[in-house]
Amino acid sequence: MYKDLGSPAQLTRAQVQRLNAASDGKPIEQTSITIRADGVFEREVTVRDNDVFLLVLAKRGHRLKKE
Repeated sequence: MYKDLGSPAQLTRAQVQRLNAASDGKPIEQTSITIRADGVFEREVTVRDNDVFLLVLAKRGHRLKKE
């Protein structure tokens, strides 16, 4: 994101707000999937420097426990 802004030496207030909004910890994507009867799940993702992924797989109808 910082590089998308042109890597400025000094950020403007608007740029800081944009960076903060982009790094608020909310997921970029949430999606439901269907795993075939053979139990195979395959997904290709692009991983950049400092990316973090969390995959939570749960059977339909089961609720995840909050810790």
